[in-house]
Amino acid sequence: MVDEDHYAAPAHGWTCFHCGETFLSPGAARDHFGADQLQDPACRIKAGEEQGLVRALRRAENELERYRCEDSDADRAMAALRSDHAQALITEEEKGYARGLRDAGYQAEASPEDLRARGWTVAVHNDYRLDGVPHTFWLLTSGTRCVKGEARSDAVALNLCRAAIDKIDADDCLKAAELKQSNCPPTLEEALKARSEA
Repeated sequence: MVDEDHYAAPAHGWTCFHCGETFLSPGAARDHFGADQLQDPACRIKAGEEQGLVRALRRAENELERYRCEDSDADRAMAALRSDHAQALITEEEKGYARGLRDAGYQAEASPEDLRARGWTVAVHNDYRLDGVPHTFWLLTSGTRCVKGEARSDAVALNLCRAAIDKIDADDCLKAAELKQSNCPPTLEEALKARSEA
């Protein structure tokens, strides 16, 4: 059928080649021909002059098509509820995570200066929107290592980076302690340091 926003209706209207009737308004033509070319024209399905029956049939066909496309009002309402629920879960999860980080002694700073002082460099900091909700992304590097933090606020994202860096530092301390106790060969850093001192 003619899209009234993009195409002008023909001056002579629309004529059905089955019954010869001419329709001058888009609504009357849509009722007779259907919403698309796959539907039978009303003159082929009606008995007599039951225009009300044809209109009811067309409305039912349109509603059925919306249900098939999962585009009914109920489907839209369910999608909105699912989206709101998912967003509420994310918000509460981030609040809980932030509370856990705060209880563990992490700061609520939105600045990476303390991480820079520990030898980490900000490689990427990006603010973006995901489904209309603001998010932030931080990528920090130190030598060949990198950590990332991604959340709805800089403070939470940087605290994710701090937690990852603390884990790396703890792992390094454990590895260093194991190397010293087991008399393993020196690490690459220790070997390079010893070579430069010699």
